[in-house]
Amino acid sequence: MADTFVKLGDPEHKLPLPGVPGAFFPAGLHKVDDADPFWFGCLADGSLVRATDDEIKAATAPAEAPSEKPTRAAART
Repeated sequence: MADTFVKLGDPEHKLPLPGVPGAFFPAGLHKVDDADPFWFGCLADGSLVRATDDEIKAATAPAEAPSEKPTRAAART
């Protein structure tokens, strides 16, 4: 098993999910097991493509903490 981040080869393409009637591979990056025959085939035919290192870093980077809201006391000064 080798989890790999992938995305749709063509963002307009609707790739049906195996075993989930009416469901499609979502937009964006997702991990799949590239040793699984279905995902391997999707990578081989170009339906899915491996994400670049930069795309993976951007997708997995921790979200920035929201800035602290000023308190009433701070607003009066």
